[in-house]
Amino acid sequence: MSTTEAKEKNPSREKPPRKSTTPTLGFTVLDRDREALDALVARFGDGNRSEFLRQAIHVMTSIMIAEDLQEFQAYGTKQAEAAGVTDIQDVIAWQKANRKNRRGL
Repeated sequence: MSTTEAKEKNPSREKPPRKSTTPTLGFTVLDRDREALDALVARFGDGNRSEFLRQAIHVMTSIMIAEDLQEFQAYGTKQAEAAGVTDIQDVIAWQKANRKNRRGL
């Protein structure tokens, strides 16, 4: 039985029309930024502002993660210095040498 035949025999199998679940968000752009925005949308969003925004979110998220990692590294460096660690290679060698003991093996 084909899909068409099944729908004719059982109309409840027809799918209802799809509703868009993606909300539309509005935001303002200064006149002086419009030309730059249009150029960015053309280049990175293939002329589609929504696609450009998705790409921008992806890129800015990557930047945010990189900045967070830099802060974590600075914190770790500060903590290591406070603990008297002067050579990270010594810490790595100690960790490798004591790996089995830490795992309870």
